[in-house]
Amino acid sequence: MPHSEVPNIELSDGNTVTLHVKVVGFEPGTPIEISGYATQQNGAVATFHTWETMPADADSKNGHVFDVPDVQVVPAAAGGFVATDPIMVVARAADVWLTKLDKDDEIPPGFTAAWTSDEQSYHSVRRTGW
Repeated sequence: MPHSEVPNIELSDGNTVTLHVKVVGFEPGTPIEISGYATQQNGAVATFHTWETMPADADSKNGHVFDVPDVQVVPAAAGGFVATDPIMVVARAADVWLTKLDKDDEIPPGFTAAWTSDEQSYHSVRRTGW
């Protein structure tokens, strides 16, 4: 089963961090979405979100560590992340799926346009074309 962890973080200053996210359980070439947040007890928080592709040399057992640089910290009253306090991180890694939605002629009242999936044209990004 795919999982992720954040083995370490570096604080550039109180307002910028670099996270290193280890992703395991995806085959090489799989596009993945990595997202989550880091927070401290003082209320400072940094949200991160990126799309990556598992490299060819990664294996599903050992995974790969992706760098997520220059993540902005939303400063709390204490002025951002404090170097002496622990950080809690929630990280997610997921296969990226696409869904094609076509224009829907039945537009609900109060809206100007609508799109609907035929529920047949969704797939992992690994598959090319529609």
